[in-house]
Amino acid sequence: MREDFAKGLKAGVKFVIGTDLIGYPTHPQDQAAKEFELAVEWGMDPETAIVAGTKRGAEVLGLDHEIGTIEIGKKADLIAFVGDPIADITALQTVDFVMKDGQVVKSETMKGKKKEYAR
Repeated sequence: MREDFAKGLKAGVKFVIGTDLIGYPTHPQDQAAKEFELAVEWGMDPETAIVAGTKRGAEVLGLDHEIGTIEIGKKADLIAFVGDPIADITALQTVDFVMKDGQVVKSETMKGKKKEYAR
């Protein structure tokens, strides 16, 4: 699989990072960032990985006019991290806070309420 991924990168394939399985017992919600880490480990640069999980996903779903980038008039659920995920993709695992529908949700507040805050 790693070799196929590398071939795709070299060929210019526009990858999307995301899953519809987050929250199931086999795919804990707090492990969602592992896909980004794996993509970087397999040769994707961190910035491209983040685009694959935001802008590119919205484009593939035909929702890029509503979500996927931070622009005036678009809906935005935002995540702030402790650290710089461009310098170290594992920073995606250290969430400082989430903003959902304009409401800031501190990470301490999220504990035990993952289903409530999940999209």
